[in-house]
Amino acid sequence: VGYLLGTYHADWTGFSGLAEQSGTGVIGAEQQTSPGTLALIQIAQILGVGWLQVIPALGEELGWRGYLVQALLPLGQPGAFLTSGVLWGLWHAPVLILGFNYPTVPIVVSFIMMVCFCVLVGTLLGWLRLTTRSVWPAAIAHGFLNSAAGLAVVFSQAGHPVDNASVGLLSWTGWIVLGLLILVLLMLGKLPVHLPVEKTGISRGVRRLSRR
Repeated sequence: VGYLLGTYHADWTGFSGLAEQSGTGVIGAEQQTSPGTLALIQIAQILGVGWLQVIPALGEELGWRGYLVQALLPLGQPGAFLTSGVLWGLWHAPVLILGFNYPTVPIVVSFIMMVCFCVLVGTLLGWLRLTTRSVWPAAIAHGFLNSAAGLAVVFSQAGHPVDNASVGLLSWTGWIVLGLLILVLLMLGKLPVHLPVEKTGISRGVRRLSRR
C-alpha cells in the first residue's frame, strides 16, 4: 500500500536497500553474500524468530486480550477493543520516549500514532481471542507481527530509509490494511463475535432431569 501511494520506494528484485544496510560493519565472507541470499535469510529468520517471539508475546496477550478485553466486555465489544487498545498504546510510552517505533515524528505525534495502531491491531487480536476462545492464536499473531517488523527493509530501495510513520503496519498506510481487514470481518458478520450466553443464578451449570 505504501508503494502504491508513493511513500515506499521498493526494489522488489534487487534488494538494494537491504544490501546497503547489511553492508555496514559486515566483514569476511559475509561481504560476498548476494542481496538475494540476504533477502532469503531475512525472510527465513522472520519465520523462525516468529515462533520465539510468541513467548514474550504470550506474556502481553495473557494480560491484554486474555484478561482485559474479557473484563471490559460489559462495555460491548467495540468499547472493549477501543479501551484496551488505547491503554495498550499508552503502555508503549517508555519505548516511544526512547525514540523507538516513530523516531522521525514529534513525541506527541508518536503517541497518537501508536494508539491508533494498537486500537486497530488490538481489535484483530481481540477478535482472534474471542472467536477461538483461546489466547494462543492472538499470541502467535502478535509474535509474528513483531518478527516481521523489519520486512519492509528487505524490499526497500537503496538511498530511501524506511520510515515507520509512512511505511509498514505501524504507519498510516498500514492502518488502511488493518482497517480493511476489520471491515471485511464486519461485512462477513464475524464482528462482533457471537459469544455464548452464560446463565447466571444459583442453579447455573446444574443438569436438570425431568420425568416427563
